[in-house]
Formats: sequence, C-alpha cells, structure tokens
Amino acid sequence: MNDAGARRTRAAWVLGSGAVVVSALGLLGWTVWQRVDLQSYGRYWVPSPAMEPAYDQGEILHTREIDGEDVGRGDVIILDLPRDDLPDMPSMAIKRVIGLGGDEIAVEGGVVYRDGQALDEPYLASGELTPAFEAQVVPPGQMFVLGDNRDESYDSRTAGPIPIDAVIAVVLD
Repeated sequence: MNDAGARRTRAAWVLGSGAVVVSALGLLGWTVWQRVDLQSYGRYWVPSPAMEPAYDQGEILHTREIDGEDVGRGDVIILDLPRDDLPDMPSMAIKRVIGLGGDEIAVEGGVVYRDGQALDEPYLASGELTPAFEAQVVPPGQMFVLGDNRDESYDSRTAGPIPIDAVIAVVLD
C-alpha cells in the first residue's frame, strides 16, 4: 500500500472511530436524559398545620414520586391517608414515617420510641410532647406515620398503620 492509501485508511479509521464514539456518547446522553425524565417530580402544598414547625400550612413542597417500597424511616411523605371516620376530609396528607413493618412504636413520657430506642425528633416544636397511645408493632407492608404538630395531626395514632402502597411522593428538602 502506498502512502496515499495508508493515509486514506487511517483517515477512514479515525472518522469511523469518531462516529462510534459520537454514537456511544449520543446513546449515553439519551440514556441519562431518559433516566432523569422517567423520575416524576412534583409540588404539593401543605394543607394543614399538622407538620408545623417543619412545614407551614400553605407552604409549597418539592417532591419526587416514589414506590412505597422505597420509603424510609424519617422520610416526610405525601400519602393517601384513609379517613373512614372523617369522610368530609381530603385523603391526601403529609406525614413523617416513624416506623415500618416489624417496628414496635411506643410512647413514654411524651417521647416516641421505636424498638425501645427514643427517637431524636429535632423537627418538633420546643417542648412538644407526644400524647400517649397504645404501643404496637407495625404489620409487614405497612408504616406508622405521625404529623410533627402532634396536637393538630390526624395520623397513625387514629387511623392505625397505613399500607406502604398509600405513598405518593417523598418531600425533597
């Protein structure tokens, strides 16, 4: 092969390699874009004082939709809260996840305990104590949720444990 032929072969190889790299980067870019696009983000407003002082009534919250299986202890979530005893109340609510399936939730002296460990709850108003309720073990596939403003919250103390599939979104801080 002469020099001109060798240069054309190298040029074709470089151009071909560049096309492969550009194609791979394009595919990677599409894959990354698609992954971000598939996650659903939203905004919800706080409908009541049940989460004060962490979140004020009327405040707009940024959220990300999640599968209930992705919920964690301490997460603030948007959920469909069953209100069989309050049919005129909207079912969508914002609450904090206190316990998941298998956790024992109890209150002693106004302090919430999970599996015998006192919860550190810096999100509560200074001096806020949790009214007593009967200790319980959260059933598998369910969660125990509380509002931060314990005197103004309709939550698992009244509604009982909530099915994990009631989760709509998690609040992004």
